[in-house]
Amino acid sequence: MRTKPLSLDYYGLGRSSYYNSQFTKADSAFQKLAELQPTRTIGFLWLGNTKANLDPDAKEDGAKLAFDKVIELASPAPDAGTNKKDLITSYMYLGFYYSQRDNLQESKSNMEKVLVLDPTNARALEILRLLKEGQKQMKEQKPKQK
Repeated sequence: MRTKPLSLDYYGLGRSSYYNSQFTKADSAFQKLAELQPTRTIGFLWLGNTKANLDPDAKEDGAKLAFDKVIELASPAPDAGTNKKDLITSYMYLGFYYSQRDNLQESKSNMEKVLVLDPTNARALEILRLLKEGQKQMKEQKPKQK
């Protein structure tokens, strides 16, 4: 008989909690999963998704840090396993994160990274179009220097 939970146990508990909108409980489970599996993206990906639900306006850095870790782990082999999908999810979130901080250049950069992985990604294409439109409008609204 086991006395300690396995990574798979934390994964199951975290997903169950996540899909029941119990994000605080899911957060704890996915943090433990990430600790037990520090070289795999799965714990960090779910941790990022969970933290994004706990902080929908991206006021904190928790989700960003988790998605940064996914990128660090998945980037060396973007076509291996679920890495491409995980990278797309991470870059999409970071695009949102930076847009919340009015860093449109960094947001745009993350959308472009999505398109490198998936050139037909409709969401990334639309967001990129809106970002470019927003940058153009911002330049037009700047007051003239005397």
